[in-house]
Amino acid sequence: MPSIISALTTTQIAGLDTSSIAALTTADWAAFSSSQIAALGTEQMAAISTQGIAAISTSAMRGWETADLEVLSTSQLRAFTTAGLVALDTTQIEGFTSTQVAALSTTQVRALETADIVALGSTDVAAMGTAQVASLSTGQIGALTTDQVANLTTAQVAGLGTQQIVALNTDDIQALTTAQVAALSTLQIRSMETADVAALETTDLVALGTSQMMALSTQQIGALDTTQLTSLTTSQIAGLATSQLASLSTSDLAALDSGQFVALTTAQVAGLTTAQIAGLETTDLVEFSTNQIRALTTSQIVALQTTQVADLSSTHIAALSTTQVRALQTADAAAIDTTDLAAMSTSQLAAMSTGQIDALGTTQLTSLTTSQLASLSTSQLAALSTSDLAALDSGQFVALTTAQVAGLTTAQVAALESTDLVEFSTNQIRALTTSQI
Repeated sequence: MPSIISALTTTQIAGLDTSSIAALTTADWAAFSSSQIAALGTEQMAAISTQGIAAISTSAMRGWETADLEVLSTSQLRAFTTAGLVALDTTQIEGFTSTQVAALSTTQVRALETADIVALGSTDVAAMGTAQVASLSTGQIGALTTDQVANLTTAQVAGLGTQQIVALNTDDIQALTTAQVAALSTLQIRSMETADVAALETTDLVALGTSQMMALSTQQIGALDTTQLTSLTTSQIAGLATSQLASLSTSDLAALDSGQFVALTTAQVAGLTTAQIAGLETTDLVEFSTNQIRALTTSQIVALQTTQVADLSSTHIAALSTTQVRALQTADAAAIDTTDLAAMSTSQLAAMSTGQIDALGTTQLTSLTTSQLASLSTSQLAALSTSDLAALDSGQFVALTTAQVAGLTTAQVAALESTDLVEFSTNQIRALTTSQI
């Protein structure tokens, strides 16, 4: 029979009825040439058995007309051998319907050449099952057009392996819709190359959940530009790990707006690097809550710029712990506004070093309340210059304790103005030492 098939002309082949076509054996179909295959009509095509489809040689496969391929059933399509599929050219592959593409086995899909993958329409690729898409090689994934990528279903995107995610190029990543980006798993997110993360549209980035944001590596977070960072929601900002925030450059962190800074948790604030703290805009720092201010470590307090300290509100200054107060550099202490200084508690003032006290200007000292002045230790008072001490008013002098009076240096006592000295109480006068007298 094979020899008889080989001898038939294309006209004779075209004249075979469907019953004759259905009766052909696999050996018969193996003998078909490409021109004989091309001579078959659509009704004859539909009559070919699945065994017959599988028996057609790869060379004969090239004879399929695209119009004839379209009439093949899904069962007939699944009967194609991988070699037979590979033998088809891109024009033939392009002729497949979405239903036919969806019927291909994962083995058949994986056998398609990259040019064949590109030849499929975006609707054809979208019609694939998640298993089919997941079976694509990295080469096939990398060959997808941006239209094909953009038309993948969220289920297909969620089913991609991490190596497939890596295979997507930057243009593909940018082509993803917000729904597709939101469908990515944390493993998929973390597998993305830093250049691809940096290419995400702000709308896509905002679509990421807090768990997805937390999945980003410090390198990926560091790759985000200021436009992307400033687009993040307060929930996304608050969900970042301290290590992620610490990976941001000082300029990127400083670019965040006040609302984003307010969203930082106390743990996040405490995790910022000293360089990041020093690089904060004063307008952002003043928006910190008292809890955020209290969260600053002593190293961060030391890193504060004088202008930053000067712009803190009275509420902020009053919120500092005694440890934080003592960590302020002398120049920073000298920059505290008189109103802010007056808002400090006696325990805060008592915690200041002699160097910090000495750095206070006369305007600051004269703004101290009598309670604040009375809370200073003898060593703190002794650290004041004679001119600073002399600048205190009579009311402040009267508030000095007998221990404070006794602790004044002889130079300080000698510099007191008579108008202040005459306001001393008898107990204060009795407290003067013989050296002071």
